[in-house]
Amino acid sequence: MNAKEMKKGETSLEGDAVRKKKDILFNMFSLYAQRYILLDIWKEDAKESDSSKELLEKAQKLFAYSESEDDPRDKRAQEIYTDISDYLENQPMEFWETVDCRRGKLEDLLCEAYDKVYGK
Repeated sequence: MNAKEMKKGETSLEGDAVRKKKDILFNMFSLYAQRYILLDIWKEDAKESDSSKELLEKAQKLFAYSESEDDPRDKRAQEIYTDISDYLENQPMEFWETVDCRRGKLEDLLCEAYDKVYGK
C-alpha cells in the first residue's frame, strides 16, 4: 500500500468517526427531547421484560429520575444532558473511531459518559 492509499484509508476512518459523532449526538438530543414519552413506553415494557427494566433504570439515571417537564428534577436532567454532550463533544476522533453505535448501545454509551462526567 502506498502513502496515497494509506492517506485515503485514514480519511475514510475520519469520515466514519465524524459521522458516528454526529449521529450519536443527534440521537442523544432526540432521546432527551422525547424523554417523557419514552419513559412511559419503557415503564410499560419493563412490566414484561428484564431487559426493558435495565433500559428503564439507565434512562431514569440519565433523566435525573424526573417524571415530567413540571418535575423540579427536570432541570437536573437538562444539566446532565448538557454535561454529557460537552463530554462527548470533546472526545478525540480516536474515541469516535472505536465507539459502538449499533441500536441499543446509545444508552450504554451515555451511562458510561455519565459515570465519567460525575466520577461514579
